Amino acid sequence: MSKTRFDILASAAQTATGQGGAISVSGIKNLALAVDITCQTGTLTGVYLQGSSDGGTTWFDLLATTSCWLTSGAGVGTTGGPTKVLAGNLLTGNVAKVWANYQIIGDYVRAAWGISGAAPWVTIGVKGIGEN
Repeated sequence: MSKTRFDILASAAQTATGQGGAISVSGIKNLALAVDITCQTGTLTGVYLQGSSDGGTTWFDLLATTSCWLTSGAGVGTTGGPTKVLAGNLLTGNVAKVWANYQIIGDYVRAAWGISGAAPWVTIGVKGIGEN
């Protein structure tokens, strides 16, 4: 199997709930994500991988076959969740490194996230490694 590496969401500051752009993953059978998050202010309520099988018209949350995340600061631990890439809230001052694996992804994927709090500022970067 060959591997393809690509950015799903370039690392950048996010100040509100949102979604990244559509990334074509046609031909990829297995997708691993590496996610880097720094929560400067506010609360990150979730990071999701979404998929589309109709060219990006309809989006749905993808279920990770496995996931693991490590945080610094309050709530340090290792856990995982079947839908969210990040399975719990990340608070001001926390940093997280997340890994997740997907086997059912559709033709396109995008990152989506939830942010709350007064004047939130969260840096999120999502990289993909696909196996063809």
